[in-house]
Amino acid sequence: MLFEENAIEELFTIGAGHPYFTQALASEAYKLAVFHNQHKVKRSNIIEGFEEAINSVAGGIYWLWDGFSAFQKI
Repeated sequence: MLFEENAIEELFTIGAGHPYFTQALASEAYKLAVFHNQHKVKRSNIIEGFEEAINSVAGGIYWLWDGFSAFQKI
């Protein structure tokens, strides 16, 4: 499935180029586009999927943080 240009721009703006979050957000936007029977992922899908993407990566972020030493957390 293709992503509209403004959807890609929004994806990189929100994801700030971080691969883990960018992938989660793109995946959620894709699911929404399929759900809405769209042929392309739109900017609105990126925005709509933001909260669910945050929820989906939270566990991984906590796991990563917990793996850091005290020195690394400073």
